[in-house]
Amino acid sequence: MPTTITRFPHWTAAEEELLRSMADAGKSLTLMTVKLKRPISIIKRRAQDLGIPLAKCQRERA
Repeated sequence: MPTTITRFPHWTAAEEELLRSMADAGKSLTLMTVKLKRPISIIKRRAQDLGIPLAKCQRERA
């Protein structure tokens, strides 16, 4: 059975700015996934590619 790969559209400048502003404000990754409609792994990767630190973001509660 073939595997389906979900592709997400390219990031827009507005989405990158939203990611940057949410990271700077310390918003959670959960909120970022809701606002950006992308999985956490994709958000983390894009932040890394753009040099946006996510360390200030609130940790998810277990």
